[in-house]
Amino acid sequence: MTDLQEPNWQPITFLPTLVQWIEEALADTEEQFATYSAVRSKPHVLDDEIVERTARLYTEQLQFLHLYRQQLDRWNQGHPNGQQKQSIRELNQKISRCKELSQSILDLIEEIRKGTINRILEMDDAELALKVLSGELKMPGHE
Repeated sequence: MTDLQEPNWQPITFLPTLVQWIEEALADTEEQFATYSAVRSKPHVLDDEIVERTARLYTEQLQFLHLYRQQLDRWNQGHPNGQQKQSIRELNQKISRCKELSQSILDLIEEIRKGTINRILEMDDAELALKVLSGELKMPGHE
């Protein structure tokens, strides 16, 4: 979708589908946050392609979460019933958590980007040895 396109707003009957999408996105994002947090101390296990793909994915996810929130706001203005209001409140909370984790993943990716295997392979032998000896770069298996 380009910036000039109007989103295709959905009727409130779409709420159960959006619940499923957001819950799946949140679960996947929590899992990926744990994975990238674990990789933080060993960024050399990732290459630039994975890092760039992850950055694109979570940047796009933030854009979709913004649209989902707008959809929820529209439904909220349309006088939903009690159960729908509760679902909208819960989804807004899940969107907030998903946005927070998505941004945290993007922050981790920026940090990891500096130490991918591509960065290691770009170093000459002397630079690599200096970084290892100074402790700036950990050797695999010696963390």
